[in-house]
Amino acid sequence: MQKSTDLIIAISISLMSFLYETAIFKNVATAQEYPGCFLINQSGRLIELNNLCTLVQKQVEPLLFSSLEFQPPLIGLKPGEVRGSVTNHSNQVVPLKIIYIQLVAGNQIIASNDIPVETGSGLQPGESLSFDTVISSKKLGKVPENGVKVQVNRYE
Repeated sequence: MQKSTDLIIAISISLMSFLYETAIFKNVATAQEYPGCFLINQSGRLIELNNLCTLVQKQVEPLLFSSLEFQPPLIGLKPGEVRGSVTNHSNQVVPLKIIYIQLVAGNQIIASNDIPVETGSGLQPGESLSFDTVISSKKLGKVPENGVKVQVNRYE
């Protein structure tokens, strides 16, 4: 009785594997041949659904912050400094008056600050702006030697 059960299971697994490979992988290969929105029915016929599908465009953040760096303070000589730049990647003017940043070491926020910026009516499409600010040693407290990251929380 056990041998016949094992045989039935082995045959079932082999059959399922065969059907899976021929049906699924055939459709994957076909999917790569046809761009757009479509469905392949059970008989293998391609049905275009482009009129029913709407392409969802990935929401892109209009402002890209880059070159964010932290210069630690030299006690008694100079305060800490944060520098970076921002670029408007949209096709519209983006209002920008204040950039809110935080300094993170490990998983802990060691300081946060806001950086006022002058952009007039806003950052024009394609326009970039460099910014920097100082952070006093008192506000920073003890700062690790390395591993401090600058993160932009939000902007207004």
